[in-house]
Amino acid sequence: MQLHWTRPLGAWRSGFLWRLFGICVLLSFLHALGGFGDSVPWRFVPSSVYLSCAAALLLVCLGPSLLRLILLTLCLLAYFIPVMTEWVWFQLSEEFGLFLVLPVLGFLLTATVQLRNGTRDEEEAMQVLLFRWAALLVLTFACLHKINADFFDPKVSCGVLLPQQLSQWWAVPFPKVILQAPPLASMLLEGLIPFFLILYPALGLILGYAFLGLVGMIGPAPFTLTVMTLISAFFDDKDGEAMAQGMRRHRNILAVLMLLLLALSWKTYRGPQWWAELALYQAAVFFLFCGTFFAVRRAPAGATIRFLGGLPLLPSQALLRGMMILLVMGGILNGLAPYLGWKYRLSFAMLSNLRADQTRWNSYIFPKAMALRQDDPFIRILNVDMTPEERAKLTALPDPYHHAVFPGLFSPMSLLDRLNTLKEAGIHMNVNAQFQDEKRLFEDAAFNEECRHWVAQKPQNKWFQEWLTAQGPQLCIH
Repeated sequence: MQLHWTRPLGAWRSGFLWRLFGICVLLSFLHALGGFGDSVPWRFVPSSVYLSCAAALLLVCLGPSLLRLILLTLCLLAYFIPVMTEWVWFQLSEEFGLFLVLPVLGFLLTATVQLRNGTRDEEEAMQVLLFRWAALLVLTFACLHKINADFFDPKVSCGVLLPQQLSQWWAVPFPKVILQAPPLASMLLEGLIPFFLILYPALGLILGYAFLGLVGMIGPAPFTLTVMTLISAFFDDKDGEAMAQGMRRHRNILAVLMLLLLALSWKTYRGPQWWAELALYQAAVFFLFCGTFFAVRRAPAGATIRFLGGLPLLPSQALLRGMMILLVMGGILNGLAPYLGWKYRLSFAMLSNLRADQTRWNSYIFPKAMALRQDDPFIRILNVDMTPEERAKLTALPDPYHHAVFPGLFSPMSLLDRLNTLKEAGIHMNVNAQFQDEKRLFEDAAFNEECRHWVAQKPQNKWFQEWLTAQGPQLCIH
């Protein structure tokens, strides 16, 4: 009974998946740096960011081992602890907490196999099952969360507004079937991906890469590539050889195609983010499509119609099966967390227009009776009173939705940050606020220490949305 700290994990799929995962980590930090434009304050970037990138680079170059997984976990933990508990200036979305969960689980599952003197095949099976179950849970709940009244409202639906950004970010004549697709179409496409991954993995991979590939073109490239990495676990064990042979045999053609793709991308891109981030993302998507092509090409007709690529849903060994069942049950509870009133972040409800609070409950399939609490953590701004001059200064703020105070629901942490912004901008307003059954009227709220103290006393967490509309429908926000 011993742990092999430096020995490579599993077989080719383990190395393939964890290397892709390392690229996702690097891409996420590149995305955060791109938010500063050409004026990145490199001196003030947290050391945990550099350490996390170094650990991710080791994973990409050398492949996964227990030592490299635990090293990446510790570096990411150093970064994410403040991110999940307070406002930080170098901010990754809280949804990237998935970066922390996967290596922890991968380490625990592999360590259990090794302590049982298990085989490399068992290590491989546990890594693949971890990624496959993560893919199924993420995609299933991402679809279920979208079955709500506001997602199907074309005036505010993320399923309508996001595709329209394609023509704003790229000077490419996208077909109207994409730009003007109804919300139901995007929800059904997303929901079909896990269905086909189980019954027809080849089609599921192609559909998943195509759908998610377009989504990543308009902003959320790091998280989208992470989901694409998860579904890549549905490659069959025998696909690796076909993929490697195809890549080697056609490497010159593929290199030329890649250069042409990146040249076209650079020529047509006009979005706000760094092009380098999108270029790395597009190169990874191109690589995944090529791999799928060579994998499907080597299979005889009908060979890709296989249940979970020949790998069972659960391992046969009792301890490992019990661990996997507990992980799946935890994943299901995590997906249901918004309706239970526990949290919203990291439950795969992003870009869904979902509301599950006491002011508005818009889900069509999960009833409000599921909520385990009769209140929510939001402070309600009932009304705001200010002069026309102050209102003009308010509307002049950059991105007022994320910096201003207006009628709606706010997390205490977000509201306190907004009050600080208003104070710095010299904006004066009276605010009528309510938290649960307590109503307060604060004059000159941004400069009112009693108001700031009252907000600071409320539960401070980042597990729920930063702000929500006062009534409805809910606007498309992350």
